[in-house]
Formats: sequence, structure tokens, C-alpha cells
Amino acid sequence: ALFKYDKTNNRKCLKCGKCINSCPSGAIKSNGMFDGKSCISYINQKKNITSREESFINQCVFGCDICAEVCPHNEKVAVYDDERVLIDIKNYKHMSNREFNNKYKNYAFSWRGRNVFERNINIYKQKLEKRIDL
Repeated sequence: ALFKYDKTNNRKCLKCGKCINSCPSGAIKSNGMFDGKSCISYINQKKNITSREESFINQCVFGCDICAEVCPHNEKVAVYDDERVLIDIKNYKHMSNREFNNKYKNYAFSWRGRNVFERNINIYKQKLEKRIDL
């Protein structure tokens, strides 16, 4: 399939710092550098993560996009409901691997496999349980 090109975007970074200040893991540096291995989207897709990396997994169990969401260049960009997937974390466990793969095959998280996804959900659930105990 061929893609139609949008008009060229010559916008430059506004240097507002919103992405830097909003990045929970500090992957975006004030000098304009980006530490991809510290990016939450990278971390929550890895097969093995450290306890420090676990601390960055939150209700967004796959991906992140906080930097894109806060960028002033994206203020008027439409977000489509099908770009975000809400998964009932109680019911997915009852699915076979085949059912899981068939249901979520068109979503980015499915290519990493169920184990990575499930690990991230378990980390998030542990955090929720600790908050409830407080």
C-alpha cells in the first residue's frame, strides 16, 4: 500500500521543556539528547528489566507517549479511540494464548508476546495493592 504524504512539517522544537519535565524516567535530557534505553516505552517492551526499571511501569503497561502528549506541536492533533486499548486485566488471564493473539493481533503490544505484557500488568497490580495498603 502506498501512503499519501502530508504536507512537509518544518516546525522546530519550541524548547519549552514540557517533554523534559514530563518524562518520568528522565530519558529526555535538557541538552537535547535522548537516552532511548531509559525511555519507558523501551523499558516496558524489554524481556528482562531491573527493579529500577520496574518502578517506571504504571497504568500504561505498554508504551508511554507522555512526551508526545505534552508537546505543544500536538495540541490540535486528533487522538482516535482505537489508538488506545483498554484491557480488562481480570479477564485476559482466562484467554488461551491463541485467543489473546487473535484478539490483540492488530495492537503493538501483542508482538512482544503475552509474557512481557503479563509481567507489566503484574508490576502495576503490585503497585496498586501497595497503595491500597497505605
